[in-house]
Amino acid sequence: MKTILITGCNYIGSHLLNQLDVNDEIIVVNRSMNNNLKVLRRFRDFHFFEADLKDSKIEKVFEHYKPDVVFHLSGYISVKDCEKNRDVAYFENVEITRKIAELSRDYYVKKFIFTSTASVYNKSTKIGDEDPVNVYGATKLRAEGIIKHVFKDSLTSYSILRLFNVARSNLLNPGVDKPLGLTKKTSHIFKKLSADSNFVINGTNHKTSDGTCVRDYIHVNDVAFALVDSMDSRDEIINVGSSVGTSVQDIVKKFQRHKYITVKEGPPINESPKLIADTSQKRIKKFYSLDEIVKSSLNFETYLTSL
Repeated sequence: MKTILITGCNYIGSHLLNQLDVNDEIIVVNRSMNNNLKVLRRFRDFHFFEADLKDSKIEKVFEHYKPDVVFHLSGYISVKDCEKNRDVAYFENVEITRKIAELSRDYYVKKFIFTSTASVYNKSTKIGDEDPVNVYGATKLRAEGIIKHVFKDSLTSYSILRLFNVARSNLLNPGVDKPLGLTKKTSHIFKKLSADSNFVINGTNHKTSDGTCVRDYIHVNDVAFALVDSMDSRDEIINVGSSVGTSVQDIVKKFQRHKYITVKEGPPINESPKLIADTSQKRIKKFYSLDEIVKSSLNFETYLTSL
């Protein structure tokens, strides 16, 4: 049995929670979970602390529970918001990560696991070729450096998972197909295409086959599996993706097979035109196809509209 602390138990964290061993003792720290707390506790029991990670009482959690594993999932993840609020992005993604990493070291946590991003790359996605083009990627890369520094010559090992485009599901238990009532508001492409009949493509003049950005989409449950597997490794940085690129335009077409969607062009965003995971160093287990991701996303939106 392990004692596991999760910071930020929202989209990815909720799916991770369902994949952890039932015998593990779980502690969740989150700013707020609203009605999601009741939903999550239908599936398993855990300790919950409603707190901001900058609060001093976070150390009390480490002192009392002495976690074996820390999953640091919390962060400021909107590319647009990071560009607008650079000081906030730096504090949330860098300084908070420093604090949680140092607490993990000081309280002898065995394993620290951090969710980073493919936004640390520009053209090449080979580990070692980092070149972020936006504030979000730059702050996450800075956080990675802090993690490596904090745990150097430490008893705590770390895993840094660079997540590519985590795709919408919110079906917490894929075996039973039970939906999880998490946040309805998100800017994710799968959420927008599932919920709306109008869609804006930000940028159609990229150097790609159809002019729209190409991304590597991976199911959120595959990400949860990768997070769980990382508990057994030591001091690693891995890309978490499918190694298959799909353009925004092609994603739209997949949804248009199921529903009517009108498309307009919007202003481009400061981002790389093409990011596909280089998994030559380590390939994660992948169980879900892109078509299954689209189907689960549509099913979840059907569930939300029925509430």
